[in-house]
Amino acid sequence: MAVTWRKLCYESDAVLKSLFDANTILAADTDDTPAALTVAEQTLVGRITAGNIDALTASEVRTLLNVADGADVTGDNAPQAHAASHKDGGSDEILLNEFGEPTAAVEFDGQEIQNPVIHQVADSTALNELTPVVGKIAMQIDTLAPYVCTVAA
Repeated sequence: MAVTWRKLCYESDAVLKSLFDANTILAADTDDTPAALTVAEQTLVGRITAGNIDALTASEVRTLLNVADGADVTGDNAPQAHAASHKDGGSDEILLNEFGEPTAAVEFDGQEIQNPVIHQVADSTALNELTPVVGKIAMQIDTLAPYVCTVAA
C-alpha cells in the first residue's frame, strides 16, 4: 500500500461550526445527508439494530452493554481508589514529563499539547521523503498548507 498524505481542510472545505447550536452533533441516517442533532440533558445517543441515530432509552443502553434490567452492577472500588491517587493532585501523581521518550502512542484525552514539533518541508518532494507514520503532521511551505499522513505502507 502506498503512502498517502492528505491536505488538512480549511473552513471553506468543511461543515461550518455556525450550523450548530449548543449541545448539537452531526449525524446522517442516509449517505451524504448530515444533519444537526441536538442532544438533550441526561441523554445517550446511539444506534440500535435496524434503527437510526437517536436518543436511547435506559433499556436500550443496558441491552447494548449486555446488562440485564435490574442487574446489580456495583462492586469493589479498590482499583478506582488506587487509580485516583495517580491523577492530578493525587498523593502519588504521575507526570508525563517525568518519563523518558514514549515507546508507544500517548493518549492526551483532550489535553493541550504545548510546543509540538511539526515537520516543515519545502515542497511535495520533501513531503514524500519523510518517514511515513500515520498521524504525522507536516507543513508544506510552498503551498502554506498542513498535511497529515493517513496511510503508511
